[in-house]
Amino acid sequence: MINFAGFLRKQAELDSRIKQKSERDGTKIKFSAIAEIIEFQETLDRPEEDMDKTHKTWKDSDFTRKDTLEEYVDIWFFISQMELRYRSVDKLDDDFFNKTMNKEFHSNRINSNCINDDIEDLMLRILKGDSWGIVETMGAIARWLGFTDEEIEQAHMDKFEKNLERIGGEWL
Repeated sequence: MINFAGFLRKQAELDSRIKQKSERDGTKIKFSAIAEIIEFQETLDRPEEDMDKTHKTWKDSDFTRKDTLEEYVDIWFFISQMELRYRSVDKLDDDFFNKTMNKEFHSNRINSNCINDDIEDLMLRILKGDSWGIVETMGAIARWLGFTDEEIEQAHMDKFEKNLERIGGEWL
């Protein structure tokens, strides 16, 4: 079972520490999430002839499963940021929230033919602000990629630690 309440709490901590250069409204957060989804999609297996087709020309484009998992959890940071616009971590019932979120995440209601359909669906749900649908679709994507709850949580913690380090440096 994933500690989704922990995801929100970590994002709230990051948000409190990051000095924003401009207001971060819902639209900007949604567009950041969409951009992250595109980065995530770049890490998925591609035909050999497409491996060099990335907008990040300064990076090696031979992505590993670990790279894909890191980009996947980056999406969770933006989803958490979106959710925090409507929910206070001070009033969060962790047990109820985690049970509800895990029920949606593990629902298996999405039966698409390919991961790209789920990624497209995720983008649409983010633009619509469909919180439960977002969680459900992220669960479907995790199943496509074989990510376990434990891997997701560990990768989220690792990225959180990395983001904390960035706050003192490149995010000032």
